[in-house]
Order: sequence, then C-alpha cells, then structure tokens
Amino acid sequence: MKLVVDSTVGFAQASTIDCEPQDAVGTVLNKVASDQGITDVKSTSLSYNGKILDNKKIVKDYGLRDGDTLQLVPSHRTVGEFSLSSFSFSIPATTDFPQELRDRLAWETRLVRVKKLPIRNDIYNPLHWTAVVRGSGRWRGQNSVVEIYLSKRYPRVMPKIEWKTVLVPKHPNLFPETTGWVCLTSLDDKNWRPTQTLASIYDDLLYVMDNPNYHHNMVHRDPVPRPRPRPRYNYQPGNNGLVQKLANILRG
Repeated sequence: MKLVVDSTVGFAQASTIDCEPQDAVGTVLNKVASDQGITDVKSTSLSYNGKILDNKKIVKDYGLRDGDTLQLVPSHRTVGEFSLSSFSFSIPATTDFPQELRDRLAWETRLVRVKKLPIRNDIYNPLHWTAVVRGSGRWRGQNSVVEIYLSKRYPRVMPKIEWKTVLVPKHPNLFPETTGWVCLTSLDDKNWRPTQTLASIYDDLLYVMDNPNYHHNMVHRDPVPRPRPRPRYNYQPGNNGLVQKLANILRG
C-alpha cells in the first residue's frame, strides 16, 4: 500500500511511502524522515486526522488504507492530541528544492544515520547541518561545534563550513575567532569534488583535529605555541664507545 505524507518540516513537500499494513508506524516514520532529509527522527512525529500516531503500533491499528494522507510534524510541537486548525507554523513551506538535490540529501541522510555520525540538520531547513567534533591530542575533552551550510547547487558547489568553538590552546588550522575557516586542502573550493559528502566532510574535520599542521599557521595574530622540539644528543670528544652508541640511539 502507499501512504501520502504531507510535511511541514524538512523539504516541506509531500512524500509517497510504500509500506505494509503490518509495518510499525516507527518504520514508516524512518522512511519519511529520510525522504525529507531529516537525520534526527526523534524530532518528528506522524499524525493522522489531528492525532499523533504511536511509533510502536502498526499501520493497520489505525485503519489506514491505500492512498490515505498523514502529516509529518515536529515532536516538540506535539503535546497529546491537537487539532490541525490550531497547529500553526511561522516558517513557510519550502517547495523549490530541485529534485536532484532532494534525492541527494535523502541518500546522505541515510548514510549519516547508518554511520551514526554526530551530525544533525535543522528540521526546518535541510540545507543547515550541525556537526560535533570530539577533541584529541592537546584538545582532548574539548568538543567542537561546526556549522555546515549547503546551497541549492550542492554537491556541485562546496558548502560553507564554519568552526564555531574556540579551542584552548589555539589550533593552528582552525579560526573560530574570525571566519570559522578550516584550513585543509580537501575543504578548499579549488579542490572540492561533487563525490564528497557530509560523511566525508566529517572525516576531514576529524583529520584536521588529529593532525595539526604548524607549518601553515598564517592567520592567528597571537602565535600558537608549538610542542617543544625533541632534544638532540650529540657525541662529545672524549666519551667512551658506550656513550657514543647511546648517543647514536637517542639521536635516532
């Protein structure tokens, strides 16, 4: 059977979902959320004739038939049952997403959910995503927020990426104090490829966190302290052979 789902979030466009009467409502919700480009399924709910559906029940429990219309609504707006006439939104429905972009984001949404990446999108704006990057090395214990803004020409055009969290000590390749620029070649406009995805962007963000490059510290006004260089052990005349061998080993 097919169900039509009107959405006020995500792409805010109607979806047609294939399902069986024995399918759980939660299964249908997952399909609709992916089709609308929504990663955080818990932020949404399905309703029918003004009544919120229980995700643990199955489709036939509500007497749904082929061609019936459901509504996808944000969970934080649903408290018990509500009437559709009193259910209002201040954000107008967006209906001008190209089908190619819609299909691409629906696929990437499923990829992010399968990989269980800490990336979430704004349920009202599928072009705005937020990632949380865990700190490592000198920044262990510091989690950072990164905002990702897609355009309607994505993936042909690289998204705008802004690192928002200020790290202590400063990271030599991240500039949250100014533009939020992430200094990494794979996240540069000139090197962007349409095959890159939100998941690959997240991998790049982890890479730049794990691999600080102190040779490209160009923008920070205050110098970023570098790790102390490893001391050199040089052989001095007069030392015996054992000391000479030890010095060679330590010198590497």
